Amino acid sequence: MTIPFEPIVFGYIINIHLILEYLAFFVGFRYYFFLKKKRKDNIEATNRLSIILGAAIGAFLGSRIVGFLESPVIPDNTIQLLQLLNAKTIMGGLFGGLLGVELVKK
Repeated sequence: MTIPFEPIVFGYIINIHLILEYLAFFVGFRYYFFLKKKRKDNIEATNRLSIILGAAIGAFLGSRIVGFLESPVIPDNTIQLLQLLNAKTIMGGLFGGLLGVELVKK
């Protein structure tokens, strides 16, 4: 078995990581709605949108900045520039998302 595990179903290679990631988003979103039905929410809709936007922008920027800091190179050509723009980390995304939410709440 090779890592990552990618089974072949009906002649197509299936990316298990992608499927499980989408499944996690779906289950998390459904669980959020399940919990939201049971409790009254204290956050107004406009504030919630601002918090979600702060988290998304913070996570995007944080993951890219930390990804760049892992291997800081000045791109010489277009391929290196695209590789630099694709550098991202989960820790940078989580930290950036947290900072984005806290800045919006402040």
